[in-house]
This record gives sequence, structure tokens and C-alpha cells, in this order.
Amino acid sequence: MYFGYRAPLAEFLVDDTDSIIGKLHRTIAEDGFSRIWNTQTAAWQEELQYLRRTFREIVATNKASSSWTLFLSTKSRAVGVGLTL
Repeated sequence: MYFGYRAPLAEFLVDDTDSIIGKLHRTIAEDGFSRIWNTQTAAWQEELQYLRRTFREIVATNKASSSWTLFLSTKSRAVGVGLTL
């Protein structure tokens, strides 16, 4: 599976946002994009905040879910840039 970031939910919830975004940027660069727009970085930051809030609620109600693995991929070649779960 092609992805830019992968981690168990427990790790995702404590990983540094800038580190995750850096990994996503590297994925985009490897796809042939030499730079990414500031608006995309802001969008990723917002999406990561939403995902963390949602997954914290899930982990709080189902402790076993903390071992689930989260994959984030970019859709740079197909439809622009965005996150896909």
C-alpha cells in the first residue's frame, strides 16, 4: 500500500504534527512535486487536528483501538493534494 505516514493510533495521537506533515511533504516531493503550497500545509494541520480529536474519542471508549494502524496517503497525482485514510 502506498502511503506517506503510518502509525498505530496510540502513536499518531502523540506524534508531532510537524513531523507528520514533513513525512507527507516528502511523499509529495517523491511524486515529482518540488514544493508545496502553504495552504496545503494549513489544510493538513487542520485535518490532523480533526483526526486526533476523533481518534482520542474512539480510543477513550475502546482501549483496544489504540493498536489500530492509521495510514495517511496523498493523492497528489490523481486529484491534487489531500489526505486519504
